[in-house]
Amino acid sequence: MIGPKILRHELSRWTLLLAVFLAAGATPPSRAIAGELSETAVASTIQIAQAKPKKFAYRPPMRGAPARRMAGSTRGAGGVDATLNVLAPDHVGLTASAGPSLYWYLSEPVAVRVEVAVISEDAIDPLLEVAFDAGTAGINRVSLADHGIEIAEDAEIEWSVAIVVDPAQRSKDIFTTGALKRVAAESALTEKLASASAEDRIGLYAEHGLWYDAIEAVSKLIDAAPGDARWRELRADFLDQVGLAEAAAFDRNQAQ
Repeated sequence: MIGPKILRHELSRWTLLLAVFLAAGATPPSRAIAGELSETAVASTIQIAQAKPKKFAYRPPMRGAPARRMAGSTRGAGGVDATLNVLAPDHVGLTASAGPSLYWYLSEPVAVRVEVAVISEDAIDPLLEVAFDAGTAGINRVSLADHGIEIAEDAEIEWSVAIVVDPAQRSKDIFTTGALKRVAAESALTEKLASASAEDRIGLYAEHGLWYDAIEAVSKLIDAAPGDARWRELRADFLDQVGLAEAAAFDRNQAQ
């Protein structure tokens, strides 16, 4: 006869296995097969389930306006051989943040100056100009909040990243541009965000068309846990959705 403690242990083990297989999207084993699974197999299955990220669909605002994203690339000009992309959709991306972060992708390191500029549609002078002595390969970031920049509601800005190949001839710059608009967050969204997990907040931002907020939220998770492949895969999925395949491939390679 099976004792109560052993029975409870087996039931708990079966419940755990069932939950793990369902979370991993796999067909649950029968009780007989489950009984033969080793502890190593159980641990491996749990790891697979935990590593599988959720999928979120980015729902862009209504289209109709002309494309606003421009990508830059060069092959050998001034000793620079790189592709440059803002991590932005090809339309005006939205944010509910007064000081969002701006991300861009650089395929190769460059030993020349890289400049980031933020321009308001109703201002003559740039809101922000930041220069780096060199460019780091991968995904880079500038936070407007860190520079004391606050975007008013309904204001639209254009931002650009430029590789300065020759400071004496700025027409040779390799640059990429994107557009951003700050909007008010809906009250229903604000309520959901208050009780949502860090991962689910990403999905809520994407569902409501807040591109910059979704990218910043997932990027913060990457920064907090660089070794967790889930967040790299999730950001890569977002990048694929707006046609940024090369940046997405970079994230997936980093996730391996």
